[in-house]
Amino acid sequence: MKPKDKRCFFELIKELSKKYSITLLCKITKVSRSGFYKWLSREKHPTSKQLVNEKLRRMIMEC
Repeated sequence: MKPKDKRCFFELIKELSKKYSITLLCKITKVSRSGFYKWLSREKHPTSKQLVNEKLRRMIMEC
């Protein structure tokens, strides 16, 4: 599975977790719960590299 695919699944799990259990959603999408929680943690507390990359992405999109 490509990292981009996992990110899409993680975003879907985050959205659907309001209605369904994370364990069930991880089983259905075949991703680990630990991977989901690690992704969620990184999303809440981005690294400095992630912040720089996001800033660059926004600058490129504005051009």
